[in-house]
Formats: sequence, structure tokens, C-alpha cells
Amino acid sequence: MAEGFIRQRGNTWQVIVHAGRDPVTGKRRNLTGTARTKREAQALRARLLTQVDEGRRPATDATLAQLLERWLEMADLAWSTRVTYKGYIERTILPTLGHLALRRLDTATLDRFYSELRGRGGVGGRPMAPATVRQVHAILRRALDQAARWGWIPANPAALASPPRLGSAEIRPPTPEEVSRLLETAYAADPDFAVLLWLAATTGARRGELCALRWGSVDLEAAELLILRNLFQAAGRLVEKDTKTHAARRLALSTDSVVLLDEHHRRCAERAEACGVRLSEDAYVFAFDPAGRQPMHPDSVTHRFSRLAKQLGLRTRLHDLRHYAATQLIAGGVDLRTVSGRIGHAGGGATTLRVYTHFLAAADRQAAEVLEKTLRRPRRSSSES
Repeated sequence: MAEGFIRQRGNTWQVIVHAGRDPVTGKRRNLTGTARTKREAQALRARLLTQVDEGRRPATDATLAQLLERWLEMADLAWSTRVTYKGYIERTILPTLGHLALRRLDTATLDRFYSELRGRGGVGGRPMAPATVRQVHAILRRALDQAARWGWIPANPAALASPPRLGSAEIRPPTPEEVSRLLETAYAADPDFAVLLWLAATTGARRGELCALRWGSVDLEAAELLILRNLFQAAGRLVEKDTKTHAARRLALSTDSVVLLDEHHRRCAERAEACGVRLSEDAYVFAFDPAGRQPMHPDSVTHRFSRLAKQLGLRTRLHDLRHYAATQLIAGGVDLRTVSGRIGHAGGGATTLRVYTHFLAAADRQAAEVLEKTLRRPRRSSSES
């Protein structure tokens, strides 16, 4: 049972009821009130005691900053995800909302915050992209969900918030002629780098997946490779973990791909032998050192590709080679599930359908024209005219 007492202060009566301790600070919490007479004070004390006994205690005085700190400590997150979340929290959330008590944080405040991020941005005054704002929203929603489960707040205000919608970004993959120019120029300067770009354009693999590829996952006799891992940089560290969809995928290789990879393997083995080391099955396919122990950094690959494209006067990104692979498969009539599985989309084709809607419509138009060429349009005979 809750405890409470009444005391006279001048011409009024003060009521104080103990309501437990703050779940965050550990400090004693009280419900208080005043009354004009002792009888009114006794009635007020009874109401407050009932409120406490029924669990309708006052909310914690904890701030959003305190919640985020506690949540980040206990949340089950991968190291890289934790680093990313911590960056968003420290740079974007805490400077604006960190001081707010959780009981004062409502949906309208969050919507206003998201609108400000879209207008002025969270870092350097630059407007944030919708996808970035949605990432901030995801962090807040998860943390506030936990606060509600802990009983710090009655409900999650982020559940009804309205982060900006994701617009459909325009995808402009390079043409086959542009990809050929990129590959030929790269091959003349650095055959190893050219092979990486070839695989990006023919398998649709992500840059981190190619940087994490090891020779043990390449089977030239079966003409296939296994995408198992993903390599990326976070907080100045190179991190290797499972793929973005947490699933491995086996990709068939064309005859030309097998030839190029075989040549690449022989070059790598010769370099290793010249340096007195052996190229093991565990060696990275694309590496900086002869033994294949130091993989190419994804960011370095992107920078090299950007310089190459600029040299050729092409407005294209490394990631556009992935789009090139997907759109060429679609244009070639490959079914959506196969395209999705090959480039590593989750959802059995739903993501592929959303990303490449425009190209699917174009492929459908092309299919209609192909079918039309197989038939002759019926015409009315001259006798019916």
C-alpha cells in the first residue's frame, strides 16, 4: 500500500503521497496537492492513494537522452549498426531533443523535428534526405518502444509520427556501350580492378560483397561463385559480416567470367610466389597485398571508379553497375524472382518490383511488340467492304 500524510501550511493543508521511486534516477517520487480544509485534504489524500495503488503513478523524469543511453547499452545490435545509431543519436537527435523529458515528448514534437531535419538538416545545416530522416525515426521508435515496455511512458509517441515518404529515385544505369568503355579502359590500366568491375556488371553483386569475396568461394570448374560475406567501413574500421539480407547466394558465371577469373587467379598466384608467399583458399580475390590478406576497401573501389568515369566523361556511379545488371536481365526477359535472387534482394521479388517498376513496364511493352511480330493482323476482305 502507498503511504501519505497531511500537514498544515499556513491557511492551507498540504497532501503528500509516496508514489515509489523513479525507474531511471532512483529518486523518491511523490504526488502532492493542497486543500482549503482538513476534510478536503483527507479526501484528496484518499484519491491520490487510490491513484498510486491502481498503478497510475507519475511518469519518470528521465529525458530522451537518458533513455537513448540506456537503450543503446542493452539493445541487441550488430557492432556496425550500433556505431551508425550512435552517430545519428549524437549528431542529430541529442542536440535538439535530448533535453526533453519523456513525458513531454509527443507525436507533434517528433513530426516538427522531422520537418526541421528536412528543412535545415541535422549536420552542417544541409537538408536531410527522406531516407536519412526515416533512419532517425527508426531509432527513436525502437528506443521509445522499449521505454513503453519498461513502463517509463504509457505509449510510444513515435508510433503515430509521420516521417517523410521515400520518393522513387530515378535509376539511370549506364548503357552497354558505356560499360564496355569503362571495362576496356580499366583493363588497360589495371586488369585486377577491371575483373572486379566486370563481376559488378555481370552479377549485380554489391561492392562490399565483391571486396569480401575469397578464392574458396570461387569454383571455376562449376562456373559459379558463392556470395557469403559483406565488407564495409564504419568508424574508421573495416568490418566483415554476413550479407545485407543475411543470406548467402550462389551465382552462375558466364564463360567469359570464368576466363577472366582464371586469368586473375594466375596473376595473383604469380605475384604471391614472387614474394615468397602462397595464395590460400582463404585469400581475398581482390586484395592490396600479394598474399591476399588485405582486401580492397569498398570506399577505395568507389573512388577509383569515380575517377575512371570522370576520365571518360561519364555520369555514372559504381552502384549503377548493379542497376545495369538488374535492368539488362529484366530487358532480356529473365523472370523477376530469378533477378531478385541473383542481385540479392530480400522479399522474393517485391523489392525488385518496387525499384525497377519503370524498367519492368518497358520490358512488358517490348514483350507485346515481340508477340505482335509473330502474328498478322486480320483485315476485312474486299468483298465485305
